[in-house]
Amino acid sequence: MAIDGRRLALRGLVVAVLASPFTARLAGIGTAHAEDPRIALLEAVRLDDVDTVKRLLAASVSPNLREKAHGPAIVMAAKLDSFASLAELARAPGVDLEATDSTGQTALMLAAIKGHARSVSLLLERGAKVDGRAGWTALHYAASGGHVEVARILIRHGANLDARSDNGTTPAMLAARQKQFSTLELLADTGADLAAVNERGMNVIRYLEAHGEKERAADIRERIARRRR
Repeated sequence: MAIDGRRLALRGLVVAVLASPFTARLAGIGTAHAEDPRIALLEAVRLDDVDTVKRLLAASVSPNLREKAHGPAIVMAAKLDSFASLAELARAPGVDLEATDSTGQTALMLAAIKGHARSVSLLLERGAKVDGRAGWTALHYAASGGHVEVARILIRHGANLDARSDNGTTPAMLAARQKQFSTLELLADTGADLAAVNERGMNVIRYLEAHGEKERAADIRERIARRRR
């Protein structure tokens, strides 16, 4: 469907989910869209219409708008693969790079799980915190998705190799659980704690054994033994 057609189909949805007191006063979508640049910005982010995003930001529309369904505009951009728009938002003065959606996810975390290395690099260069808040981190997300290049970028920026999720799971455990062996190798080679155990009593070796990966499990045992010598 052409962009113009998508705009018409999405207008009602954007108005319905826009988290703003103004929404309750909207008399009609056509008039509201024409008069409220905030709606136009969120719609442009949804469509990855970067020219419109750039124009509205230059006109002082806040980069920190929130949409009810997806959260902050920059997080929505990452969720919807609107990476050109994400780049414009990341460069906008005053943007909150640590803004989260209702589940605590940041734009950096979502760009990491999507494997979008360019966005990850840009967000970090603009000042996004590599580990963010306690719990799940962008490195967990990269490990889960098997995105080795993204994991390398995060590690170069000082990501905590042994960050613990809410249940004590580390990125290395997550890589093993998801059978993302290239990412697991990277984490092992860069010094991740391979013997750590989460609240379920699972560690890297047990996850590998659960997948029938006996040779990989044996290699991890040997790595642990060498480190203890």
